[in-house]
Amino acid sequence: MAANNGTGQGVNEVKANPPSDGQVNEKVNKKPGEEKESRISSLARKVGYSFLLLIIGMLIVTLILYLPTRSDLTEAQNELERLSEIESRYNELQNDYSKLQKRAQVYKLISNSALLEPALLQEDETRIAQQIRYIEEDLSQLEIANFSEVKERLESTFSEIRQASTSDSETAREELRMFISDLFLLIDNLE
Repeated sequence: MAANNGTGQGVNEVKANPPSDGQVNEKVNKKPGEEKESRISSLARKVGYSFLLLIIGMLIVTLILYLPTRSDLTEAQNELERLSEIESRYNELQNDYSKLQKRAQVYKLISNSALLEPALLQEDETRIAQQIRYIEEDLSQLEIANFSEVKERLESTFSEIRQASTSDSETAREELRMFISDLFLLIDNLE
């Protein structure tokens, strides 16, 4: 019986353990409620970590992409300011060049007109025809938008010079002096 006692006790112990198992069963019964809370808190932690990682990732992307782009933008703005200054200076120089070009055309006209006078004095028909052709070409190329009436007057005076050059050289020289005088006035107005 001793063997049975030992066995019986073992069974009793096993039976004594069932209340422990009952406690475990109570814990198991308590676990679903606690487990829900545990799951919710675990899920909340996971969501919090996810948001934290998302924010850290956004910061990293911002630092990697935004800062170099910002410095590039600053460099581009500085370059734009520099180029706008160059452009304004270029426009000023272009206006100055245009004025100088018009003045050069008028000076060329004055030069050709001055060479016409000795040809008229010598009554050299070839030189007269040549200088008249040069003056006519220069006068046709002359563009003075602000002084269109002056160009018309120059053209009419030149027509009189051309007509008088073949018949009356004295009248042609007088008209030529008026023509040259008008050209000098035009130079003064172009400044």
